[in-house]
Amino acid sequence: MMHTFKLKLDLMEKISAVQQGPKWKPKVRLHIANSKEQAKEKKEGDKSRMKVFTDGSGYKGQVRAAVVLYQDGLVRSRRRMRLGSMWHHTVYEVEGVGMVLGLELIREE
Repeated sequence: MMHTFKLKLDLMEKISAVQQGPKWKPKVRLHIANSKEQAKEKKEGDKSRMKVFTDGSGYKGQVRAAVVLYQDGLVRSRRRMRLGSMWHHTVYEVEGVGMVLGLELIREE
């Protein structure tokens, strides 16, 4: 294909498949609570300065995501997004959107 389309390998950008090596460790912790009560207990015991809570759910035929960022115990920012009908979107999809919204709030800080 390279020859057919006259592509020059030396002019092509090379992109690594991974950004971090195998020993890389993230600087954030992830915890998924099994219940609202467990989430409250974990929140009270966690002394991190910044906390992000995300959720995605289906309600009345619609899927929505919500995220709240706390800094030093106070609500710093929040976002909500409605993706649309459950006929076109899944709860798993909207859970992922909630995580992306959470990362966006962190990035903005």
